[in-house]
Amino acid sequence: MIACSLLAQKFSDEDRRNPNTKKMTESSIFFSEFVRDRKAKDSVRVASFEASMAKFSDSMVDEVCGKWLKVVVKLDGIHPPIRREFVVRPAMTLRALHDQVLCPVMGWKSNYHCYAFRKVFDDLQKLKDSCWIGPRTSTALDSMFMPLYVGGCVANDKQISIGQLYASEESDNLTVQWVHDFGDWYSHSIDISRCDGKNVPSNANVAYLMEGAGLNIPEDAGGIFLYEQLIGKLTHRFPMEI
Repeated sequence: MIACSLLAQKFSDEDRRNPNTKKMTESSIFFSEFVRDRKAKDSVRVASFEASMAKFSDSMVDEVCGKWLKVVVKLDGIHPPIRREFVVRPAMTLRALHDQVLCPVMGWKSNYHCYAFRKVFDDLQKLKDSCWIGPRTSTALDSMFMPLYVGGCVANDKQISIGQLYASEESDNLTVQWVHDFGDWYSHSIDISRCDGKNVPSNANVAYLMEGAGLNIPEDAGGIFLYEQLIGKLTHRFPMEI
């Protein structure tokens, strides 16, 4: 609402009489009210989810996860696949996982676009009610899409570890959706499972890349479909399937 008030103050009397200015102001007010409503509705669910994650202490996470978790991340909607497999310490927060591991191995820039995680469920109602996890605040331009795509607020990824997320599920495998760039919407599937650590080098510290396939997509390519069109124009053929 503050942004709308500042916007109105910038207009002269002549501007305010302009029908286009009136429509823009009305749209801004409508969007601000929509965001406020979404935040009020989602904040209860987010608070409940954060409280449930906080119940998993370090000792509980260590008991469930062991020393390492195996993570396989794959970019959705493209073939040949772009995938990476690595191991990571369960204590790593989702913020650190994104900035220090996922972005580097997948070729994305950290601190550039908005992102979010959520658990994936076969039950559509559970998926609908699932809570997105990400940064509480962001200066990225695509943050404007957050209320439309992931809700009015998200659980704090600085306070939730990958181990807590894994331990919260009574299953040997956990699937998580990770979205990078709310504008281009690059969706990834992340499969998380326990790792016995037999093939992990002794000098590995907090994470270690085990294998991978496929080159990364450049930032701001417009999404999977436009990237596939670009490749087609450059090579005069379509080597990828979407």
